[in-house]
Amino acid sequence: MSQNPNDPSLEPDSLSESIPTPKGVGWWQFLMSVAVCIGVVGWAAPWILAKVRASRLTASVALVGELRAGVGRYQSDVGTILPLDPAGQGVSRLSSSVTEPWSLSWVLTQEIPPSVRGAWSRFRGPYLRRVRLDTPPLGRDLRLDAAGVGTGRGSVSVPGFHPATLGGETAIPQGHTVVWLTIDRVDHEDFLRFDERIDRFSGKSVAPEQQGEALWTPKDGGTLQVLILHR
Repeated sequence: MSQNPNDPSLEPDSLSESIPTPKGVGWWQFLMSVAVCIGVVGWAAPWILAKVRASRLTASVALVGELRAGVGRYQSDVGTILPLDPAGQGVSRLSSSVTEPWSLSWVLTQEIPPSVRGAWSRFRGPYLRRVRLDTPPLGRDLRLDAAGVGTGRGSVSVPGFHPATLGGETAIPQGHTVVWLTIDRVDHEDFLRFDERIDRFSGKSVAPEQQGEALWTPKDGGTLQVLILHR
């Protein structure tokens, strides 16, 4: 039987009690939820960061492998590991970026030879198909350089870059041609982890920053240099 809303026996209090009202989350429950979320993030963050760092180091090692293979194929075709100039001659060149024209990184990524002169007639690029040099997985401002070691004619002085020869304790001798990778903003901890994976000939009695295939200096936030190839 329906109730008459005009019935004076229906007081406002009794009407409000008969209508269910939704209950929201109280401040205590909200604060507990936030605390749980913070705890989960605090527990998982170091694990996530470690995974990200390991992934970046793995990608950096793979990058070095790709560069060594690419430079090797390039040398097999054109007969030098130096970048070719417009006349098709290999020349020592220090670059300021990976996109600088006629630098080694620029030459290795060309699909069509920019010249038909000299060794360009044997060019079969590109030699770096799966490599993104503009966004290195470790650090930033990557450069790929090639030069003759020493100060004689046709060579470029490379101060501070004296990696040991394969298995030896002496620096690469003058007259050899070297290709090396330089990456800025690499911290010391990342360098040590990278060096463990990449350096086959590190000397146990010598600081890893100063000897081997990978070198490191604190300059510019940490500068990493890696020997790619030498002839």
